Amino acid sequence: MKRLLLIAMTAGLVVLVVLIGKSGFQWGGDGISKPVTNDGEQAESTPAVVEKVKQGVITIVHTDSTTTLPITGTEFTIVNGSTDAVIEKVTTGTDGRAVSSKLNYGTNYLIKQSSIMEPFELDNQAVGGAVNQENREVTFSSTIPAYVKGYEWTENGELDVSEIYIDVPLVMQKPELPNGCEITSLTSVLNGMGYDLTKEVMADEYLPKESFYRKDGKLYGANPYKAYAGNPRDQIAWFSYAPPIIDAANKVFDEFGGDHTPVDISGSTREEIYAELDRGNPVVIWVTLDLSPPQITSSWYFSDTGELFKAPVNLHCVVLNGYGPGNRVHVMNPLEGQVTYDADEFFASYDALGTHALVIH
Repeated sequence: MKRLLLIAMTAGLVVLVVLIGKSGFQWGGDGISKPVTNDGEQAESTPAVVEKVKQGVITIVHTDSTTTLPITGTEFTIVNGSTDAVIEKVTTGTDGRAVSSKLNYGTNYLIKQSSIMEPFELDNQAVGGAVNQENREVTFSSTIPAYVKGYEWTENGELDVSEIYIDVPLVMQKPELPNGCEITSLTSVLNGMGYDLTKEVMADEYLPKESFYRKDGKLYGANPYKAYAGNPRDQIAWFSYAPPIIDAANKVFDEFGGDHTPVDISGSTREEIYAELDRGNPVVIWVTLDLSPPQITSSWYFSDTGELFKAPVNLHCVVLNGYGPGNRVHVMNPLEGQVTYDADEFFASYDALGTHALVIH
């Protein structure tokens, strides 16, 4: 009986060994079966292959189209062309170059100017394209506006402007508007923007006006911050400050359209006014007739509040349309024509009269 049992166990062991050999597995020291190769060696496991996404950068090169010199400090926005999502903003250095972070191949990107040094004008045209190389170079060039008559580049890449001259139409106030310097100056600016309106139409139909009257021996009239005091067609009339002239401009834009905004910049410094000129904005500005000190020798009472107002009798309004060498300013004077004045004397008069001015953006 014991011999029969031993024979059976031996046969079973042979069968088990044969099965293991055919299955391609062997028992490891840890008791776990592992695959083996045909020659009996243990096979190594192969990790999954992950394909690396290719990436590259965009190098933006920005230059002055006239001199080909680099333009520093220009901010560019890089946008995903499919989703409009902002990827990043980069700024050109003194070499006129800006480099993006790494971007995926095949994705379409749009590159837009976000800001630029004055007096260059911002270019709203986007440049598009996909990244398909390690370094894709995109070039931009900007042109100095025609109203910049003199400038030079400094060693540190800044633009030093020496002369601005904004060509505004010459519009004279006389004989039709002997006291209409404010509305005539506005007419000149509007004509330069393409609005074909005469100074007479502006004075009659768009300028807020208020007549004088006497009551109980007192002279009553307009608050010049609210309306023109009198009628600019009359030989005896007064003036207005910036707000009524802004009202007239807004009426024009409401009627004829245009993406323009008149802005009261009264109180601005000389440097702030020059900055407006650098942007190409002529300034309607109040000074005195001959840049002499204000002569405050007349008065009236405001018709709405009864407040006594003391008025300068030598007030004048002109269009400041530039500055230049020799400390001069360019002025369209509706009584004299296109002239230049000493800048110090001009701004001293502006300051003494109360710093009244407006621009149209």
